[in-house]
Amino acid sequence: MIDRKSFLGFKPKTMKVEIPEFEDYVYVTSLTTRELQEAEAARAEGADSAELLYKQVLCCVCNEDGQPIFQKTDREIVENLPFAVVKRLSEAVNEISGLGEPKN
Repeated sequence: MIDRKSFLGFKPKTMKVEIPEFEDYVYVTSLTTRELQEAEAARAEGADSAELLYKQVLCCVCNEDGQPIFQKTDREIVENLPFAVVKRLSEAVNEISGLGEPKN
């Protein structure tokens, strides 16, 4: 049976995402329950879809070990990425988080 210690040591899965625009790849990890709650609260307060995408990319793009690549202060970096890249990353986050339909 899973105990409290197991939950405290939980390492979320990561998923590799190819970024052809950079001829390379990154990983994404799933949203935590807290991050999802924050996104829902922001949406309820009128945040636009671009704002939600920025936050999703900032918190979920990571290296293979699940360590974040971006800091919360890196919003300008994400804002200046091609939309196709941000969309691809967001779709991968949604997929690994169990939101929406999985890609085939």
